[in-house]
Amino acid sequence: ADYNTKLIILADKLSNIRSIYRNLETMGDALWDKFNAGYEDQKWYSIEMCKALKELSGLAMHEEYCRYVKLVFDDNTSS
Repeated sequence: ADYNTKLIILADKLSNIRSIYRNLETMGDALWDKFNAGYEDQKWYSIEMCKALKELSGLAMHEEYCRYVKLVFDDNTSS
């Protein structure tokens, strides 16, 4: 994907992970029942998106996304 497309994808993913983070605080692990893909699949996808969008790593938006992935999935994701 081109740079502008990646920006849009990242903005969408950041919005989603923020929402997951907020809901996780109130719903706990029951949150994962609301997704078609379970916790492990969500974790894998989110970590891979952080890596796939590495071209945007100089942007605060990318750093924030990867930081939320770490918070939500308690994982030491490299960015």
